[in-house]
Amino acid sequence: GAIGWAVLPALAGIGLAWQQAVNGRVAVAGTPFAATWLNFAVGTTALVVVASAHGLVAGWPQTLLTDAWLYVGGALGVVHIAATTVLVRWVGVLLVGLGAIAGQLTGAVVLDVFAPAAGAPSVTVVAGTLLTLVAVAIAARTRAVS
Repeated sequence: GAIGWAVLPALAGIGLAWQQAVNGRVAVAGTPFAATWLNFAVGTTALVVVASAHGLVAGWPQTLLTDAWLYVGGALGVVHIAATTVLVRWVGVLLVGLGAIAGQLTGAVVLDVFAPAAGAPSVTVVAGTLLTLVAVAIAARTRAVS
């Protein structure tokens, strides 16, 4: 039940941290572009396999999506992987992960304030976001001191 839903994002986070650490190692051995290319080659292959299986079972779409902004994710993904590959060498996996989560939470709160889909963010959501920003500041300061 609920434990399974809590474990799933934890496993995804572990996988993401591992990916970032490996990307940092690949970038040291080669270039950040090699790590980025490898990530997207593997990701694209997996997506083609899954999409093909889905298309064979459920049928192929009759039309492509027409909203251009829906296709921006791939380009942003390339930039994200390249940036984290470079950053993880300088600041470490923990700080990159915390920074990414803090950025996502901050962006979500800003969207909920200016383009609310389900109302304004609650006090606990804003407090949690601020607490995450404090965690980033503490981790960054601790890293700078050591």
